[in-house]
Amino acid sequence: MEEESKLQIPYIPFYEELTFLKKFCGFDKSTPSKIINLDELETLCFKRVACLKLVEMESEVGDEFEKIHQKLLSKLAKQDIDLKLYDGNPEHKKSIDNDIIAHFMLRLAYCRNDDFRRWLSVQETRLFKHVLFAHTSKNELLLKNLLEEKNIKYDQVPVDEWEALKYKIAWDKISYSDKETLERKSAELKATVNETEKEQLLLDIKNIRSKQNSLRTQYCRFSFTSALALVGTRRCFVHQGNIYLHISQLFTIISEEFRNELKEALIYSNRHLPLIAKDQRLAELLKYVSRKELLDFEYDEKSNVRGSVNLANIDTFARSAHYPPCMKVLHSKLTDNHHLRHFGRLQYGLFIKGIGLNLEESMSFWKRKFAGKINGEKFDKEYAYNVRHSFGKEGKRTDYTPWSCSKIISQIPGSGEYHGCPFKYFKDETLSDFLTKKYDIQSRNLLEIMEKKREGAAQVACIKLWDATHKIDTKDNVGNHPNAYFSCSLQSAEEAKSKGLTK
Repeated sequence: MEEESKLQIPYIPFYEELTFLKKFCGFDKSTPSKIINLDELETLCFKRVACLKLVEMESEVGDEFEKIHQKLLSKLAKQDIDLKLYDGNPEHKKSIDNDIIAHFMLRLAYCRNDDFRRWLSVQETRLFKHVLFAHTSKNELLLKNLLEEKNIKYDQVPVDEWEALKYKIAWDKISYSDKETLERKSAELKATVNETEKEQLLLDIKNIRSKQNSLRTQYCRFSFTSALALVGTRRCFVHQGNIYLHISQLFTIISEEFRNELKEALIYSNRHLPLIAKDQRLAELLKYVSRKELLDFEYDEKSNVRGSVNLANIDTFARSAHYPPCMKVLHSKLTDNHHLRHFGRLQYGLFIKGIGLNLEESMSFWKRKFAGKINGEKFDKEYAYNVRHSFGKEGKRTDYTPWSCSKIISQIPGSGEYHGCPFKYFKDETLSDFLTKKYDIQSRNLLEIMEKKREGAAQVACIKLWDATHKIDTKDNVGNHPNAYFSCSLQSAEEAKSKGLTK
């Protein structure tokens, strides 16, 4: 009986060239080999998933990396999770071994399809960045060694290049006011005949140049192809086939290499899944992990303020700031056009189901909204089935849950379709006009939102909108699910009212 509760971690050959995965996880040439208790293995897996979900949530808030890092360290510590890089220290061996096993098991659990692989590679890479930052912020030699292992070489910026380009290379650390000050003091030096003034001007010029030149050793020069990941971030200066960046940014290059390696490893693991099927217990555990802990945030309908929304007041709610933009668009188009296409009906239908409309109310809602174009008989014949289906009353009898932000963002609306995420698919001018008309926000808030939209950070832009329209900070999972946006908005309004604040 005791033997049945234990299993052998399966052996899968490991790529020699996956340098960063081996360094991060402590792998040599193969996967971990260990006999482990099944319950312990399950605990390790779910602890790792909880860690990655926390990383995901904190990363989507839109703060600076260092700020996210400190918040993440604090929250992970409460879960007894420490960010350690494999260093061979025997005192760290047990926790490192557990990290290795959990990471490897999730690779097996989430290698089955593109969505799973994409989610895991993104979150593990984010975690890797934080692990790396925790170590390399005090040990830059580690960064250099890791880069050299991947044959990514860099050198210091030559003195002549620095003199010619320093205001562009160190654009975030040297201001053009320094340049103007130097030019002004140099001109004053030429004009003055007073020896005391000359000495002071020479000293001022020397101090400014010394300060600027001391920064030269903090910048590195790469060939363009070595640091492509940084080009899109606009956080580096590119000149004549070279990329110049601060040494603190080196971990971005390493993280990108890590992500590429992990993508390869996940595909490689997928090819070896038939090996896993030989141990039914392990196969069932992996299936359980990937089902129980879904990639998207699962909206808990019980957490919503159910019962407050009904057929009589849903239009009022839809006009309020409680409604997230993706649903406000659908409700508006449905009201104006008396129709939505299939995916629009599905996205919005599950949302209103989640905020409180039961099957009977949902059926009446759709029939009423469609009444401007079709009669009740045609509705019953062509559309009623889909409404019942979403409540699990038809077909496979699956009681569908509302779509998450990740699901909505992945949708690509065609001509005449209005589903998907406005922060992703709306043109800048269209989105700006929409937010200005539908939400009471100040211009500075709108600028922040539009900036995040242009950066491709749709969920962060949505969180910024929530922040701009609410007085009380109760936005757990707002950027992960539209139903969470709605219920948190109601909660915020109640708290604001109790404290004598107004929205």
